[in-house]
Amino acid sequence: MENYYKLLGIMSSATEEEIKRALRRAAERQELELDEIRWCREYLLNPAAKAEYDKILHAENPDLAKEESEKAKEREKLRQKNKKSGGSDFLKLIGTGILVSIPMLWFTFKNGGTSSKPSVYQAQSACESAVTGILKSPSSADFGGWQRRENADGTFEISGYVDSQNSFGAMLRAQFSCSVDASGSQAKITYFR
Repeated sequence: MENYYKLLGIMSSATEEEIKRALRRAAERQELELDEIRWCREYLLNPAAKAEYDKILHAENPDLAKEESEKAKEREKLRQKNKKSGGSDFLKLIGTGILVSIPMLWFTFKNGGTSSKPSVYQAQSACESAVTGILKSPSSADFGGWQRRENADGTFEISGYVDSQNSFGAMLRAQFSCSVDASGSQAKITYFR
């Protein structure tokens, strides 16, 4: 006789709700054939049929109850172990996060809370914002052809092109160039055509 409990991955002591959950999971994952699902429902969800099925199954497999008892004990041991170590695992995770964060914060704020100098990408972002501000249709802007240069005095020269719609809806390409101050936040458009 086929062990429908084993097919569903549950023990013969499973409740009706556990059987229904296992059937749903097996159907969703398409782990069983439709006939197997039908037989599982017929034998395991009907109390009278289940009692008869269990009687025959245990008669054919006398070691089944012993195996299930051992599995239940193993699960309980694992549950207890996880319950005991659950808090300490959480504390380990928090501790690791703090240890990783401290050096990052130190490097970020070692100069009185400000980074030493902006990156060319921050300068590019400032330039992009300035160019977007003068477009007729900023939402249609598509930037490209970026060229970035950092000057000796800490300022940046950023250039590229932008494809954008004009007031008639036609896509036009414009070349631009920006000068970005040493803070990386103020961009002045020096060329736009």
